[in-house]
Amino acid sequence: MLEETSLLDLSNDINNGLTGNKGSQMPSHFSTKEAIIIVLKGEALLKFQDKEINLIPDDSAIIPASESHSLFIKENFEANVIMAIDSEIKFNNN
Repeated sequence: MLEETSLLDLSNDINNGLTGNKGSQMPSHFSTKEAIIIVLKGEALLKFQDKEINLIPDDSAIIPASESHSLFIKENFEANVIMAIDSEIKFNNN
């Protein structure tokens, strides 16, 4: 079974770290506000309903508010996530 990535507390800051080990995943979820992810290390697959984006170091992606997505870690991964302080992450019930 794949484990979820480690996600730092997103409620107290606008610039947060996201880390994950190879083979882990963050299941389908969405944010109530737009988010920007900036990849520092590793590789991951960001999956939306209608597209997939392979993320490698120095890549960035804008994740629109309320758009469901998941993240699958291909290689040990580190990224910064920038989002509004009042953003909430909500997991989809699959």
